[in-house]
Amino acid sequence: MSENPDATSGLLTEIDHVAIAVRDLDAAVDYYQRAFGATVAHREVVESDGVEEALVKVADSYIQLTAATRPDSPIAKAIEKRGEGLHHVGYRVDDCAAAHAHFLAHGARDGRGQRRG
Repeated sequence: MSENPDATSGLLTEIDHVAIAVRDLDAAVDYYQRAFGATVAHREVVESDGVEEALVKVADSYIQLTAATRPDSPIAKAIEKRGEGLHHVGYRVDDCAAAHAHFLAHGARDGRGQRRG
């Protein structure tokens, strides 16, 4: 554990959001409201990704509940393959282009799922 609670981990400065893939967004929102007293900070449909999302604020981060709006969306495919649950973690960085290049150089997958580095 770090001796400095305000320290960051290299390129990653904070966790922006934890995305959870769900089949029924309204039911997931209702669950978070009943179970945790959570309120939705933002909700939108992202047509280009084929998803509808609801952001639940947690301190300086979010839980992103995300549901497919069409069967070919990444969320629909993820749920079909693995079921509902964790889809991804979004990190904050100071320089997105530098972080992207660094991660690709260290074995991350690019936008087409190809490994680089």
